[in-house]
Amino acid sequence: MLSIQLLGAPLLLLNGHMLSVPRRKSRALLFYLAARTTPATRDHLLALLWPDHDRPAAQQILRTSLHGLRKSLGPALVVGDDTLSLAPDTDLDIRRFEAGLAATADLETLAAALALYRDDFLADFSVPDA
Repeated sequence: MLSIQLLGAPLLLLNGHMLSVPRRKSRALLFYLAARTTPATRDHLLALLWPDHDRPAAQQILRTSLHGLRKSLGPALVVGDDTLSLAPDTDLDIRRFEAGLAATADLETLAAALALYRDDFLADFSVPDA
């Protein structure tokens, strides 16, 4: 199972082992998908991550990024004809944090949610030229 921690410096785990995604834009794509509650369209991702490239070049970069991510993530990355998302069973600290905050009547759940907060969202991560 894929686990992504975005509260603080991003951390990726696949089946309990640290996962390295060397390309910064590929990591940005993965983190963006993790932060969304709905699938993202390819057109939206092209405009977001490669705004200065013409469409054919941006599409090729996206295909290359997806190829690398598919090799690393396997079925945790859901690729449709026009949309991309993460598998529903992906463990996301931001989702657990939100759910824990919503359960404010249960102090134990609230304390567990607050313990997830390691630092600011995507601390120390940036994408030049995006």
